[in-house]
Amino acid sequence: MYKSITCILLLLSCTVFGQQKISFKANDRVVFIGNSITQDGRYHMLFQSYCATKFPTVPVTFYSAGISGDVTGGMLKRHKEDILSRQPDYAFLMSGMNDVMGNLYAPKIKVDQTIKDKRERAILNYKKNIKKLIQLLQKSKVTPILIAPTIYDQTATIATVNNVGVNDALEECAEFILEYAEDNKILVVDFFHLLNEINTTQQQTNPSFTIVGKDRVHPGNSGHYVMASELVKNALENHPYVYSKISNSENVVVFENDCKVELIQEENINQLSFYRQSNALPFPMLPQYKEGEKFSKVFQTFNNDIIAVEGLQQGKYLLEIDGIEVGQFSEQELQNGINLAHLPNTPQYQQGEKVLQLCLEYHQLQAKIRTVALVEYRMLKDYKGEDDIEAKIAFLQKNLKKQKGQSWYAYQKKTCDLYEKYASKVDQIEEEINTKRSNIYKENLPKKHLYKLTKSSELN
Repeated sequence: MYKSITCILLLLSCTVFGQQKISFKANDRVVFIGNSITQDGRYHMLFQSYCATKFPTVPVTFYSAGISGDVTGGMLKRHKEDILSRQPDYAFLMSGMNDVMGNLYAPKIKVDQTIKDKRERAILNYKKNIKKLIQLLQKSKVTPILIAPTIYDQTATIATVNNVGVNDALEECAEFILEYAEDNKILVVDFFHLLNEINTTQQQTNPSFTIVGKDRVHPGNSGHYVMASELVKNALENHPYVYSKISNSENVVVFENDCKVELIQEENINQLSFYRQSNALPFPMLPQYKEGEKFSKVFQTFNNDIIAVEGLQQGKYLLEIDGIEVGQFSEQELQNGINLAHLPNTPQYQQGEKVLQLCLEYHQLQAKIRTVALVEYRMLKDYKGEDDIEAKIAFLQKNLKKQKGQSWYAYQKKTCDLYEKYASKVDQIEEEINTKRSNIYKENLPKKHLYKLTKSSELN
């Protein structure tokens, strides 16, 4: 038993491509650089939530630096003001979707030498800019983590116009990222091949399946879930493994890992009571991400809070935690070990849900800041007027009128409206973000709980 536990613990710590994974330190700062998929950011919100529940005494600050529609050239232009200004220790970098210029693969385009040259030049620019971004990060003592880009779904049988060839271009970008990372001893996480493999497998039986959105580009909840799981698996060096084993017959704690158990002397031989405090919380499952579990079991693999009790008499036992009924289990189930991290009615699981909710609210506040950044860096890039919000809004409204009737008008109007709503409140929102971050690392601290096992014959 103990040898197998040791093997599990060793498996939870390894490297990718021979590169050292991350072991965050208290007060580390992490920034995610990218385009619309990173601005959406559900994948790094889930990654943040995992870190907050599993490493509660290691406060880490997460920043989003994603901007919809951005390319590596745009990231270079804003790297000082929008990225390095956050003084990050780590930077996750993902780009490619916009860099390959999907319009060059439109179905009706005439593929002559000029188009071929533009396609090749787009990828060459991507590679050149990625290298420069990495070098700038390293020069500023920021550790880069590269992410091979997400896919363009050119194989799903869906109504959306299909720019066949975009995913092939992204594959070239992904292979470059993987090779560059290996050659330069940089940690890398591969979204491309993960998502492509899921699509290939699922589309064999369901041709209309897509792990990314119906627009062939933007992943939904399931896509972000499996992306986050890949970060958890391939970026983090260690994972807590909460496990305790008690001998009821000998009244001793046989083994404990990432937790502390204190036995309570009981006169009733059909009852076992003890205090237990874990070093981590369960990672809860929000209903909207449940579908993602079909394609990745990573979160549940690393989601462990196991109690095992040997030496119990045959029968059923009621488990209560802090007076809350958790469930009834046989002596064999208890001997094998019950994984409490998968039981949503435990106090610690519900505490984990509160932490995840705070991370979600943190993410929603950052989304407001990123909308302002999107407008400043893209929609106002040609603005030459005064540094005045009202003047900028007037400039935006003037340009917006010219776009009326275009397919993208509704999106542009919504974005401009949000800019008008939040641009003057950036400092206030930043304060709210700081408060939310502080609350995450107060709410996530594990508590000592009272456990009680009662044999069914003793139940009223």
